[in-house]
Amino acid sequence: MRMPALPVILGAAGRVTAVDGEPAEGCAGPVVTAPGPVVLVVAHATGTQHATNSTKASRARVATLQFLRAGRGPFPSWTMAISIYHEWRTARGCGCYTSRPVVLLEVDKIVEILKNAWRRLTRKQFLAFYPFVLGIINVLAFLAVYSSVEPALSLDAFVRANFARWSFIQEHSDALLTPGLPLAVTLTAAVGVCILTAAIRAPYFRAVTGTGYPLAPRSFMELLRLAAFYAVTYILFFVLPYSLPAGSAAFNAAGIAVIPASLLFIFGDYAVVFDDLGPWGAVKRSLALLRRAWLPAIAFYLLALVLWSLLAELYGRYYDGGAQLFVLLPLSQLLVEAIITTLLDVFLIMTYERYRA
Repeated sequence: MRMPALPVILGAAGRVTAVDGEPAEGCAGPVVTAPGPVVLVVAHATGTQHATNSTKASRARVATLQFLRAGRGPFPSWTMAISIYHEWRTARGCGCYTSRPVVLLEVDKIVEILKNAWRRLTRKQFLAFYPFVLGIINVLAFLAVYSSVEPALSLDAFVRANFARWSFIQEHSDALLTPGLPLAVTLTAAVGVCILTAAIRAPYFRAVTGTGYPLAPRSFMELLRLAAFYAVTYILFFVLPYSLPAGSAAFNAAGIAVIPASLLFIFGDYAVVFDDLGPWGAVKRSLALLRRAWLPAIAFYLLALVLWSLLAELYGRYYDGGAQLFVLLPLSQLLVEAIITTLLDVFLIMTYERYRA
C-alpha cells in the first residue's frame, strides 16, 4: 500500500494532513493512525503496514495500533466521524497522529494534574499560611472601611457585616463615595489591598512550584504588575457590579455575567508572575491557555463555585441567626477559606504548568 508523503484524510469531520517527521530506524515517513480497531493509514518508504511503539509519546506508553487497508479513494466518512479530535504524538522519530476522543485525553491530563497537585500539597504543608495572612489583611481593610461609616463599633455587628462585606459596601456606597474621610479610607484600603495581595500571592505562587517559602516578590516591577492586574479584576468583578442598585435587573444581570467573564481571567495572575507579563498580556495569555486547557479549567472553576457556595451556605446559617457569635467562628472561616484557596490555586497552577509549554 503506497501512500503520498503527506496523506490527507477526508471525511465527515473535515480533513487532517499528516505532518512529515524525520525518518528513523524502522520508520521512514509520516504515520497517521488511530488506536483500536478503527483505522487509518501508515505511509512509509516500503509501502507496507507498520506499527510502532510510541516510546516518545507524552506519557511514554505503548500504543497497540491496528490498521485497516484502504483500497482506494478517500476514507469512509464514519472513520473520521468517530475520531473527530486528535492529539499529536511523536513515535520513533516519525510524525504520528493518534486519534482519540478529546474528552478522554483531557481527563487523562486532569488525572495527571491532580496527581501533581497532591504531591505538591503533601510536600508543602504550609502553603495555606499565605492565603490565611491575606484573609486577615482583607478583614483589617474592611474594618477600616466599616469604622469610617459606622458610629458605633460592635464586634458582633462587624463580624456579620464582614461575612457579606460587598453587600455592606453596596448599601453604604453613597456615604463611601462622598468626599471626606470615608472616601479617603476606602481608596486607601483598596490600594493597600491590591498591593498587599500582590506582595503575598507572588511569593505564594513560587512557593507552590518551588522548594522553599519565599516571603516577597522577585522585583518591584513584578509587584506593580500584579497589583495592577488585581486592581483591574477587582474593579471589573466587584466594584462595578456592586455599584449597581441591589436587587435591580442590572445588578442581577451583572452577577450572571461575572461568572463566565471571570473564567477568562483564571490564569491571569499566574501569567504575571511566571511569564513576567503586564495585566493586558496576562489576560491574553490566560485566554490562550484557556483555549488549550478548557476542560480542566472549567472543571476546577466549577469546583471553586461549589466549594465557595457550600462555605457561604454553611457559615451563613450562623451569621444570619440571632445567636451571639464567638470569635472562633470568623477565625475558623478564615482557615477554611485559606485551605480552599490553597487547594484551588495548586490545581490551577499545576494546570498552568501542564499547558504553558
